[in-house]
Amino acid sequence: MFGFFFRRLHMSAMSFSEIAVAIDCEIYTGDPAVRVGGICIHSSKVSRGDLFIAVKGAVSDGHEYVAEAVSRGAAAVITQKRLSGLKICGALAEDSKAASALAACVFHGYPSRGFTLAGVTGTNGKTTVCHLLHSVWERLGHKPAMIGTVEIRFGDLLREAQMTTPGSVELQNFFSLMSAGGADKVCMEVSSHAINEKRVEGCDFDAAVFTNLTPEHLDYHGDLRSYAAVKKRLFTELLEKSAKKNKFAVINIDDEIGAEIARDTSGETVSFSTENASAEVFAESFSIGGDGISAEFRTPWGNLKISSNLIGAHNLSNLLAAAGCALCLGSAPEEVAHALSSGVFVPGRLERVENSGAIDVFVDYAHTADALERVIRAVRPLCRGKMFVVFGCGGDRDKSKRPEMGRVASLNCDVAVLTSDNPRSESPAVIIDEIESGVVPSGCETVKIPDRREAIRHAILSAVPGDFVLIAGKGHEKYQHIGGEKKPFDDMLCAADFLKEKEDAF
Repeated sequence: MFGFFFRRLHMSAMSFSEIAVAIDCEIYTGDPAVRVGGICIHSSKVSRGDLFIAVKGAVSDGHEYVAEAVSRGAAAVITQKRLSGLKICGALAEDSKAASALAACVFHGYPSRGFTLAGVTGTNGKTTVCHLLHSVWERLGHKPAMIGTVEIRFGDLLREAQMTTPGSVELQNFFSLMSAGGADKVCMEVSSHAINEKRVEGCDFDAAVFTNLTPEHLDYHGDLRSYAAVKKRLFTELLEKSAKKNKFAVINIDDEIGAEIARDTSGETVSFSTENASAEVFAESFSIGGDGISAEFRTPWGNLKISSNLIGAHNLSNLLAAAGCALCLGSAPEEVAHALSSGVFVPGRLERVENSGAIDVFVDYAHTADALERVIRAVRPLCRGKMFVVFGCGGDRDKSKRPEMGRVASLNCDVAVLTSDNPRSESPAVIIDEIESGVVPSGCETVKIPDRREAIRHAILSAVPGDFVLIAGKGHEKYQHIGGEKKPFDDMLCAADFLKEKEDAF
């Protein structure tokens, strides 16, 4: 089942000059007519006849591996600097990251022009919106595909995702495989890293969706304004450059940055809101409870009455985003309403751990202060006793959010169990201390247990009937990054083990 997405699509060979001319690269040595049979940016994966593109990354520089690529049979190379003594055809690119994406588009025949493509960006909500869109399209009889944080899905074919948005060459290969398989609708999560690293250059979007923006990845972007500026480029650059005739920017104007993007986007905008009645897609009435969301949306295409199994105000916004995107891309309002009311399962997003006891245990991916606050508030109506929250923060990532997550937890739960997330090269104890530094006096009990398994055990065994345990931060993930190792770890399975232990003890 996974093999489909791992295989390399065998395309007809193309002359190097066709690619170089199409992406505005200057050929400076060798035979321009040489045929290339594939695109590769990793020298160790080069096959005979490939075009190797030397990309300079944060850790390594592809220019240092050109010799290896040549020795493995590369037919041509694209670099950002002229190389002397090159024995094969070479071309010069101003930006080899963009060149790799555009070359892959050309080589695969611009596959995203063969189906409807929606890109979803924002700090939180990308995965849920993509799952909602995929569910709508599937229920309406389309042949949809989805690329995101959890998985790459096409029909019954699945592949666990390695990152939110795949690398540019891999992405175009996926698009080509999906197109060849008859996909007519594709939704994908578009991370800020992907935009900044030029992974989605050349993607021909029909719609771009903005969910929200809160502090995240500031270790990479530097500050919130820089982070916002990168997200904005999906709308002001990539969507505008798309070859599609009708293009839509679907934007949450309840978010300050979203409202700014809506003002600055020159194309057709479909705004959505729970607060601003001027929005094209507006939640005219709604009820949010422990059993889900009931709402009526007013839209230019007609009103939608929705009854969803999703819970929380954040999911009301996600439903608006999915509805707005599906409607502007041609789905009928009554069909969208029915599809959104049919239930959707999003792995690791407020996922309940089944048990026969009287304790509610949920797992969620919330790993930012904003997401943690939203999800705690979403499940509060389900809690009849104490609220336990187990969470940590990732190592070697934005440290500024650690005290803020401690503050949010201390203000919104009864027992905060501080533990490890993916500590990577950092000490879990040091990370936990930084989280604890943000805790404010509020009556919340704080417990520090660095071992995540033991932290989950403590929360579940301490809880009594009526209590609620939220395990946050890792969601769908099946591993922990500790030191230089990737160790198997699953919050759902771990929680299930301790629930059984608790039940067996009575």
